[in-house]
Amino acid sequence: MFDVICDRDGVLNVDVGYAHRIEDFAIPEGAVAGLTILRDAGARFFIVTGQSGIARRMYAEEQMHAFNRHLQEQYRQHGIEFAAIAFCPHYPAVSDCTCRKPKTGMLDQIEAMIGPIDWDSAWGIGDKHSDSEMILSKGGRAVLLPDTRYWSENDPKLASLLNNPRHFVANNVLEAAHCIIP
Repeated sequence: MFDVICDRDGVLNVDVGYAHRIEDFAIPEGAVAGLTILRDAGARFFIVTGQSGIARRMYAEEQMHAFNRHLQEQYRQHGIEFAAIAFCPHYPAVSDCTCRKPKTGMLDQIEAMIGPIDWDSAWGIGDKHSDSEMILSKGGRAVLLPDTRYWSENDPKLASLLNNPRHFVANNVLEAAHCIIP
């Protein structure tokens, strides 16, 4: 068994910007197929998601929970279960926040819910360099899905990630699964 920590928006659902309305939910191409490959190889799945829209008063925490329940049900129909979900509801600039990526507070929350994670065998899949940095800082490996809204090849943080042998790039979750299970 190995653990796969997934970002939510842009990985498990199409990123519409501050996703919280169930009617906006859509599964990205390749996500079900990729997670199925990983599940069949023994993966256990988790979600870690930044939800600053709560602090911005764009939506309520309960709306996020309803969206998460809907997401889980849609994936459950494909035989994919998520063992736990952690979220950060804070503004990006909150100085005492320990859960905003790339900080590892959400990973600590997951471990508090389910027990220790073997970070050497763990993987993260995300669409921002902070997703990758979070997993790598714990000793895991990361796959970054390119999203030009959040990164460019001129970004020095991205350049550093691209030179890390524990970091990979894939176009979608299906390609990420093939990075994880060659």
